[in-house]
Amino acid sequence: MTCEEIYLVDGTAYVHRAYHAISPLSTANGLPTHAVYGFTTILRRILRERNPSCLAVAFDTRGPVFRHRLYPLYKANRPPMPDDLAAQIPYIRRIVQAYNILCLEHDDLEADDLIASVTKQLTAKGCRVMIVSGDKDLLQLVSDTVSWWDPMSDRLMDPKAVKKKYGLDPGQLLDYFALTGDSADNIPGVPGIGPKTAQKLIDRYGNLEGLYAEVDGMKPSKLKERLLAHREDAFLSRDLIRLDSEARVPEQPEAYRRQKPDPDALRQLLAELEFFTLLKADVPARKVETKGFALVQSSEQLAELGHQLAGADHLVVDTETTSLDQLTARLVGVSLCVNTDTAWYLPCGHRDRAAQLLPQQLPLQEIVDFLRPFLENPDLPKIGHNLKYDWAVLACPHNGGIRMAGPLYDTMIGAWLIDPGRRIYKLDDLCREMDLELTSFSEVVGGDKREDSFAGVSLEDARDYSCEDVYGSLRLFEQQEPRLKELGLWSLFSDLECPLVPVLAEMERAGISVDTELLGRLSAEFGRKLEELEVEIYRQAGREFNINSPRQLAEILFEDLKLPPGRKTKSGYSTDVKVLERLSRQHELPRLILSYRNLAKLKSTYVDQLISMATGRNGRVHTSYNQCGTATGRLSSSKPNLQNIPVRSEDGQRIRAAFVAAAGHVLLSGDYSQIDLRILAHYSRDQVLV
Repeated sequence: MTCEEIYLVDGTAYVHRAYHAISPLSTANGLPTHAVYGFTTILRRILRERNPSCLAVAFDTRGPVFRHRLYPLYKANRPPMPDDLAAQIPYIRRIVQAYNILCLEHDDLEADDLIASVTKQLTAKGCRVMIVSGDKDLLQLVSDTVSWWDPMSDRLMDPKAVKKKYGLDPGQLLDYFALTGDSADNIPGVPGIGPKTAQKLIDRYGNLEGLYAEVDGMKPSKLKERLLAHREDAFLSRDLIRLDSEARVPEQPEAYRRQKPDPDALRQLLAELEFFTLLKADVPARKVETKGFALVQSSEQLAELGHQLAGADHLVVDTETTSLDQLTARLVGVSLCVNTDTAWYLPCGHRDRAAQLLPQQLPLQEIVDFLRPFLENPDLPKIGHNLKYDWAVLACPHNGGIRMAGPLYDTMIGAWLIDPGRRIYKLDDLCREMDLELTSFSEVVGGDKREDSFAGVSLEDARDYSCEDVYGSLRLFEQQEPRLKELGLWSLFSDLECPLVPVLAEMERAGISVDTELLGRLSAEFGRKLEELEVEIYRQAGREFNINSPRQLAEILFEDLKLPPGRKTKSGYSTDVKVLERLSRQHELPRLILSYRNLAKLKSTYVDQLISMATGRNGRVHTSYNQCGTATGRLSSSKPNLQNIPVRSEDGQRIRAAFVAAAGHVLLSGDYSQIDLRILAHYSRDQVLV
């Protein structure tokens, strides 16, 4: 092959830098991964930014090297490799192998020696070399055909850059480093000689031989005494720093040719390490095979589907609708599957551009009558992803009023129980981690951002998209079931969390009654108070300004009123709560601003929002109860967040008073107070806590 620039990566150096630079990471099984992740990130940056055609990564050998025989105290000041780093080394080597990059390692030698040996071999054949490292010792190899680059600092060193930094040519650095020593490697050098003195000596005398040939003729001085007293240390240090360039390494440039990554090995390894972002970026996922997906568009096809569903061990279900609001969403179609070979899509609400129902669909009532005996069968397990939404949609009278029964297995809940620390449990993401690429919603609807856009999707595209979802849900469940049992979580999943799904769905459908008249009076009262506060704020400030503008408020406080500013942000001095509370002791305006902000938040975030959400819905607020919203297992609430209604202030209590029970009923509030302390007491058996 024609000689090209060959990149030689100092793998060991970047492993250690990554280990110390990145906060500890680990997999769900407790395997430490931060060094692997940092190293992989650096390697990917090299591949992405430089796109080298030839590449190798060098690692230190696992045991002592020849330098230990020269000097038993070599690197003796270093502590043993931490256990959590040692556990990651095999994975780092597997990363290099999975990316199909040549890995260099040799008994008795370090990575620097291997890089020096390859550099010598390949530059002799006319190749250029780029040394990728942060180790200054490798700068001695820099020449007209050899450069040094550290991607972490983005420093590039050629002979001119070396000369500028050290005042010496690269070939003189070996003797320079011999004088200064290296505390990191416990290389002694000559004590008391620093970089400036070493540079002057090597610049004047050329090397150690030249220096010591003249040292006897030097005037008496501390420097002369040090040089004479540590002559052996200087030459020993040079032997320790000198790179062995005679290692047996591949001699032909072709051996360093970069190959395509091994997709299977990389997929397996990145998934094992739980580097899902890297997996998505570097390994093309397998698209779902759609040949087993079928449209059900006639009564005959529906009857045939009934025969195929009869006797099934389980049924996977997913709904397609016109809205994310489960109370108003109308059914567009339903997908079903019982195995990973076949899936069916039953369209009922697709429309043309004139908003007319497409003729190639069964009536909604016929589909509902078909689905009801299967979905309401208490002995037939149902599987799905975010089943609470599907349950609520199907239960709506305008969608047929089906009340899904039987054991429910929600793969979103399964994913949460297995990994409660992650933020998002989207089916697309979870399937991608199984090397399964699902079509995204944005892909299937194109640029149509209307909430009911799925109704305009062609039947064929809707079939593939929706059937992919039930296929993916089944694949995910097949992966989760043994994992949940292995973790001892199956009972929690099947006996507690999943049976809670229809209970929460019913609670959401029922909603909570609010006294909109009381809220209306509060909104008007708060509005008047805000107007009064505005007048007083302007009077205290001496002029009108935008109260909601931090920049304008800072100008009033710190320039006009000369109050002492606090911390500074990118946009100017902070006017956050802590700053205003501190300034309230010095001036009335900050206190008024705090009162204004608190009241404005109560009005807009709680009072007005609750009125808006209850209007047109029989005066009831329909919040969402999220099972997968916290890492601790407690429920969370959203749209609106009913757990965040203020209670400490008098105005907050007045807002809470707007939540009312129907006649003859009461509102029940349940909370397991201080559960963390109770768990601590259980496990510790501390007599005081118990």
